[in-house]
Amino acid sequence: MLAGLGAGIAKIVGANDLDAMRIAFFLLAWAAVLGVYLLALRLWGSVLAAVVSAVAFASLRGFATEALGGPDVKTAGVTFSVFGMLLLVAR
Repeated sequence: MLAGLGAGIAKIVGANDLDAMRIAFFLLAWAAVLGVYLLALRLWGSVLAAVVSAVAFASLRGFATEALGGPDVKTAGVTFSVFGMLLLVAR
C-alpha cells in the first residue's frame, strides 16, 4: 500500500512511478533513523548518545542498501518497529 501511495502521488504530479516509490521508501528510511534518534534520546537523555545511535543505525550496510535500492517491505517494517518501541518507551 505504501508503494501504491507513492505511485498515486507520482500520477498526480506527473512523475515516474518507480522513482516516486523509491522516494517514498527513502522517506520511510529517513523516518526510521529519526525514530532511532528520538528513541535513544528518550532512553538515555543524551543528545550525543542519540546522534551516535542514529548515525550507527543509518550506516548499517543492510539497512542503507535496502533503503536506497528501491521499494522493499523491510524498510517499512523497521520504521514501524522503531516507532512502536518509541511509543512503548514513552508509555
